Amino acid sequence: MARYALIDAQGNVTNAMEWGGDTEEWLPPKGHTAVLSEFATRGWTYDARSATFSEPVASPKRLILTVEDLADQLVEDGTITREQVDAAKTRGG
Repeated sequence: MARYALIDAQGNVTNAMEWGGDTEEWLPPKGHTAVLSEFATRGWTYDARSATFSEPVASPKRLILTVEDLADQLVEDGTITREQVDAAKTRGG
């Protein structure tokens, strides 16, 4: 038995499994290919031209910052004063 990555027509690894490679025993689903891989798993991609796998690229985490947090940081940094923040709130700005 060996470890295979199951790859769809777009080059996405959709699954990984142990398989003996015997197509009399099992065939990949239509539109899929099984490629030997010790490490590729669901979410990876496969480039058939270069016969290489690539890990998924992690999305950068989005920073969620409230207006109040931003104002506090600007006051702390000395960019603006607390009075300026309060005046802006009073004006609705």
